[in-house]
Amino acid sequence: MNHFTQIDLNLSKLIELAEGSMGAQFVNTRSEIFSQYSGACINSDGAIAIYDELNSPLNQTFGMGLSNSHNEKTLAQMEQFFEKKNVPCFHEISPYAGPRFLEMLCKRNYYPVELNNVFYKRLDSIGNEDMERIPEIEIVMANTPALMTQWTSINSKAWSSDYPEISEFMKIVGKVNEANKNTECFFATYKGIPASAGALTIENGVAILNGAATLPEMRGLKIQSALIQARLKFAAQKNCAHSVVVAEVGSKSQRNVERNGFSLAYTRSKWCLTK
Repeated sequence: MNHFTQIDLNLSKLIELAEGSMGAQFVNTRSEIFSQYSGACINSDGAIAIYDELNSPLNQTFGMGLSNSHNEKTLAQMEQFFEKKNVPCFHEISPYAGPRFLEMLCKRNYYPVELNNVFYKRLDSIGNEDMERIPEIEIVMANTPALMTQWTSINSKAWSSDYPEISEFMKIVGKVNEANKNTECFFATYKGIPASAGALTIENGVAILNGAATLPEMRGLKIQSALIQARLKFAAQKNCAHSVVVAEVGSKSQRNVERNGFSLAYTRSKWCLTK
């Protein structure tokens, strides 16, 4: 790992709490700007359950199994939370939850549905690293309403090229990110043409790189690498010690973050309750 960082239960708790807090902050911010919105979240000794809306990819928990207090009663509490919202119960589970907790999930009729790699990088020496500079690429911080409109347009188009069903949701993400005090948005142009967008959320001293996507015709030009480096530099300036990216196992996103100095911390599994 970078600077011989020890990946252990405590670091996993920090990462999972940061991710859960990011989801909760999204829900809280969306509640402030949309009066008819009915999102909610709960916290049980470090485990955070998030409900955004029907069919939202944010509907899940983070941090389950990382505390000794998490047991059948905690699982039942989370299940009731999602049942009242009439959505499936999903848990993002760190391997540091251990085999006993996985056994508990199996006994309650959960099954695994997804695997993602959690990548980690310390930010202590980010200012001393040599970063490749490509003159055709310009990184813009979307810190005005006009720039956020542009960010939302780029991000929505890039995501919907692969996942057309979330196009409208990504437009909502743009509005929420603009109002979210913990999130900053960046986009990239290539030879002056809009190309890619991504976000950075800081929670509990952890910089979470998220929401990145590139327009199909602009892929393979090292634009995502430039966006990653710009967000890491910003996070280091904010005195973040840790940075995290979650990527699908074996994906292009995984290769991008590995090329930018991230190392695999652990592989996380998502579990769904069978009705």
